[in-house]
Amino acid sequence: MDERYIVIGTSQATLECIKALLDSKKSIVGVFSLPKGKLPDNSIGLSYCQKEYGIPYFEVEDLNSASSEETIAKLNPDYIISTWPKIISKKIISIPKKLIGTHPTPLPFNKGRHPLHWMIVLGIPNSVVTFFEMDEGVDSGKVLLQIPFQIGLKQIHDLVIRMNKAIYDGVVKLVRILETNPDFPGSLQNHNEGNYWRTRTEDDVTLDPRMTASMIKRIVRSFSSPYPNANLYYKQNLYIKIEHAEEIDETELPPNWQSLEHGQVLCVTNTFLDLKVDGSVVRLFYINQIEEILKDVKRIHPPTYYLR
Repeated sequence: MDERYIVIGTSQATLECIKALLDSKKSIVGVFSLPKGKLPDNSIGLSYCQKEYGIPYFEVEDLNSASSEETIAKLNPDYIISTWPKIISKKIISIPKKLIGTHPTPLPFNKGRHPLHWMIVLGIPNSVVTFFEMDEGVDSGKVLLQIPFQIGLKQIHDLVIRMNKAIYDGVVKLVRILETNPDFPGSLQNHNEGNYWRTRTEDDVTLDPRMTASMIKRIVRSFSSPYPNANLYYKQNLYIKIEHAEEIDETELPPNWQSLEHGQVLCVTNTFLDLKVDGSVVRLFYINQIEEILKDVKRIHPPTYYLR
């Protein structure tokens, strides 16, 4: 039987699902995405799939609407593979044999929001992409397959590439499983285990000179391009965007550097500033040339100082 697949999502991960299905010679009867104005960070356009691959393409503001439900039901999918950035209703979940979700953590652990950002900030070295049968809960359905990948120490863009490779490999493997066992049951999650990560906010990507260099580097990496970068406040309600952070070797620092208070600015150039933080000095690289803006800044206070 030629299984019918729908793919829903907005990102490169969605495209990896599409490519894996095409390379597996599977029939994709629809791709669903959001309109341009509704796309989250790190999204890509998928409309070209219609012209490039002949796949029907749909943009919907609300996947859970009655019209979306009707469209999906008419396409009569056996399986839907989702990288959708929003909650999906029970009605949509009930249309195919399985609505297959993806989450880049070893479920039941680390459910919830912004998993890639959290893993970088928490210093987690390795993870897996979990493919699971979606239910009404959040990342709570039966586990179908897990594919490992490394977090690494580079910017989040590199992590996304490794995760997407795991997603491609996982879809290829999963469709083979479903070919031989269309009702593959997977395994129940132990809901007495695990944890949920909360939504991250601007506060989570705001740098504080009382932090260690390690924490600052992880925060900067976690929100580097294609995300909008970490914030460093320097004046009342004003901040600059930091795209990269390095710890300066102690041999390059002045003899009294350990006596400097947190937030002391040692150097300002067109591309970076050197800042005393907890236990070391970090070099913070900014996006735009803003030496003139910072030339009179001698100290960076904790962010609450600028937000009173």
